[in-house]
Amino acid sequence: WLLRRAGLWREARATAGRSLRGNRRRTALSMLGISIGIASVVSIVALTSSARTLFEGEFVGLMSGRLWVWRAPGKLPPGTPSSPFRPAEIESLRALPGIAAIQVERRVQLVVRHRSRDASMQAAAANADTLRDRQRKVVEGRFFSPHELATGAQVAIFDKQALESVFRKGESPVGQTVLLTLQGAGGEYGGAGPGGAPAATPLPFLVVGVTDSSSQLGFDFGSGRLLVPEQTLARKLDVRSTVESFSVLMDFKLPPQEVERQIRHRLTALRGQQDFSFWSGDEEFEKLQRFNRGFAALLAGVGAIALLVGGVGVMNIMLVTVSERTREIGIR
Repeated sequence: WLLRRAGLWREARATAGRSLRGNRRRTALSMLGISIGIASVVSIVALTSSARTLFEGEFVGLMSGRLWVWRAPGKLPPGTPSSPFRPAEIESLRALPGIAAIQVERRVQLVVRHRSRDASMQAAAANADTLRDRQRKVVEGRFFSPHELATGAQVAIFDKQALESVFRKGESPVGQTVLLTLQGAGGEYGGAGPGGAPAATPLPFLVVGVTDSSSQLGFDFGSGRLLVPEQTLARKLDVRSTVESFSVLMDFKLPPQEVERQIRHRLTALRGQQDFSFWSGDEEFEKLQRFNRGFAALLAGVGAIALLVGGVGVMNIMLVTVSERTREIGIR
């Protein structure tokens, strides 16, 4: 019985081989349809997987475990202005459980001049954790030394976009001096700077390094951004003691929703009203993940349709072949 079954299989394989060799064009088209369907499914799954890894890998370092707080009208009556955050309010939040660190978002708008070229850009305060918090790395030169951060030295670091706005193409900025002038001096920031010097007086800053963008996706717009030590910005450029916004880095000992609830309660108690808003990185990251999963399912469905179309084409060819050979099969 086994020998008979083996003989039947050998005869079937031999017949199939002769049929394939005798109809090479039909065989090639059938294989092409199936190959296109399988390749489309595999390619789409691989591309969506790599895209999810790229996007989620970029966003997880920037958004996971972070909470941004800024002043806003919130629940105030229409037309009522909100007040900035005082240092005592921010310091009171550091003792709350679930908070690992608080990064003050201190920025000013400056006019940067180098020789005959100038550009308007934003300057941000930097400390020892800035590169890690903002997912940046130094590509040329160096970062601020501990002595420069502590003493408020007049040093600056450009990003690539800001570099192109001020320096010529191919020119290295490291070791060169730029002049920084506070934009809108005499208005929002007052008419005089530290020591009674006019706020509009250009201050020389030594460029010590260049950083890449904040992420591969890129979120810096306009003419770029430069970094200066936090003490320098507070003493010589932005003399205000209050800040407009800050970010909270969580230690994951408590759920993010609980940390947000405690911060909201503490700030409302200190300020007497809820004139601030929140932006949770974890919630936005979950939305991004849901979108990625839905987009991946959509592309996989498109690939499955392509595979189905290829299979229907092959079945149609086989059906026609069998219908044409019904008489021959019956005679045999």
